[in-house]
Amino acid sequence: MFRYAISGNGSGCGTGGQGEIGGNDFIEYNHDGGTIMHELGHTLGLRHGGHSDHNCKPNYISVMNYNYQFGIPRFGASAVIDYAPVRLPGGGRAAAPLGDLPEDSLDEQAVLDPSDSASMVVYTGDGGVNLQSPVGQPIDWDGDGKIDGFNVQANIDDDGNNGPAACDNGDDDIVLHGSEDWSRIALRFRQFFDASDGAVNPGPEDEPTLAEMLALQEALNTTDLSLTLAASPEPVAAGTPLTYTLTVTNEGPNPANQPRVTQALPAGVAFQNATTSCTPAGATLICDLAAMAVDDTITVQVTVLVAADLVYLAGGPVTIGGTATIQNLTGPDAEPADNTATVDTLVVAVADLAIAGFEAATVPPQIVIGDSADVVLRTFVASGGPSSPMDASLVTTATAAPGASVAPLSSSAIAAALAVGTPQAVEQTFTLQCSQPGFHSFTFHAAIAPLHAADTDPDLSNNEIETTLSFDCVVPAAVNIKPGSNPNSINIPVDTVAAAVLTTIAGEYGLPLAFDATTIKPLTVKFGEEGPVVAGTGGTTELHQTGHVENSIELPPTPAGRERIKDGDKDMVLHFASAISGLTTADVKACVKGDFIDPGTGETFRFFGCDAVRIVQ
Repeated sequence: MFRYAISGNGSGCGTGGQGEIGGNDFIEYNHDGGTIMHELGHTLGLRHGGHSDHNCKPNYISVMNYNYQFGIPRFGASAVIDYAPVRLPGGGRAAAPLGDLPEDSLDEQAVLDPSDSASMVVYTGDGGVNLQSPVGQPIDWDGDGKIDGFNVQANIDDDGNNGPAACDNGDDDIVLHGSEDWSRIALRFRQFFDASDGAVNPGPEDEPTLAEMLALQEALNTTDLSLTLAASPEPVAAGTPLTYTLTVTNEGPNPANQPRVTQALPAGVAFQNATTSCTPAGATLICDLAAMAVDDTITVQVTVLVAADLVYLAGGPVTIGGTATIQNLTGPDAEPADNTATVDTLVVAVADLAIAGFEAATVPPQIVIGDSADVVLRTFVASGGPSSPMDASLVTTATAAPGASVAPLSSSAIAAALAVGTPQAVEQTFTLQCSQPGFHSFTFHAAIAPLHAADTDPDLSNNEIETTLSFDCVVPAAVNIKPGSNPNSINIPVDTVAAAVLTTIAGEYGLPLAFDATTIKPLTVKFGEEGPVVAGTGGTTELHQTGHVENSIELPPTPAGRERIKDGDKDMVLHFASAISGLTTADVKACVKGDFIDPGTGETFRFFGCDAVRIVQ
């Protein structure tokens, strides 16, 4: 059986098409599948209410119903063109005819078709709002935003604000009957009573135009989506994740079939992941959400990583803004004012600063009382992030035992741009002095902290270190090499060198302490070049294995003067073999170092002294 159809230009006709009821031809002007199948349905004997001409009944889900002519909407933005009962996505068909709907006692708790979880019911709520709702769920017939009534009265088959004009009616107390199409379809058109020799009965109403159907579709997809945006933690540390929580709510009155969130990510962050499908597009994140029924809420969490150097490059804490927008791709928003949300987050620098090591880079071999010696401390500082780099301050304090002193008492240094994985060595110099002989300890305490007050260190357990160094404080002594001779010429390897260690009072020869040379332990004394003698690694010992206590000739009053004076006190004269002293022609002085016994305490200390020499061969 064939039907004859014309697809024409209907400009000015005021209708989307027309078909003979129970006939064999039709014309359509909308050029869409729904209108073609609708007009074909007329030729198959179907009317706008299925078995009747009553149009726009919510419980008649068929392409013959003007409300479904553009397609029977499905939850999630798709649609299907079909007669009643409509086919289901997973196979099979829904129920038909659906139960009666008495407009003066509608039950909002009842479900029209529990077997159909896909199709949407199209109807009109109070105020003429065109609505759609899942057929497999309770329906808010009066459109007040609540499912609560058992005896609701509403004109649910009216044209509403944007529905087909042919459905305009003022009745809210009639019973709407469902219908079933497939068993009523007749391929033989001559059997109809309208005209057995060829149908001439046209459809009773002007079919909706394409513009009217588009207007209805827009109205049915108009709903109010709202969006809130939050960020945590607040504040967030540079180099750590920041999570945005986007909460989307469908305030109604219709489902949102294609909600999409667009989030503009601030500079200085990188997208990591989201709890829904999101696609980065440059600095914009696009997240397509599942379809939302009225009152549905969807929460999306978007995690970004804040750049580790964001605060450092900004010169301090910086505020970054996040902006997100929700839209329904299938229709306009009834209240666009709540579609966009923003949130500001303060980004701060947080790094686990640590002292990774502490050492004396240069150490004086001894400290001569009255002189000073420098020690260079090297502190290794590191950062464990997460913010990187960070400027750090290193403060080292120093204390000395009684009989010694250190300066400065506190030294500050800056470890600039301390980055994760790149420890820095910071050197600080301290000057040591002694006023009493013997070993004295010096304690150094180093502490690291963020240089800037706005930066923080979460773990202070590794920020400090302390070390104690001990140095020998030796008594300076006056030494006269080759007493009675000036200059002090030494012929190597021939000469045996006499060296007189002089007994002095405090201030004599500019020496700070009095020294009794007779207390020297001769076998401990070494003679030779200054460096090896001071360090105890070189020089030669007393040639005769003893010392000679005598009133020795003193040093000359001037460097070029003659040596002839004896001051009457007892000195210690020692003798050394020049051949094994370690002296060379490059040396201009020779030194002695050894132990002596303090007559007051009985303790053993060290003395040290030098005199000018001239080496000859």
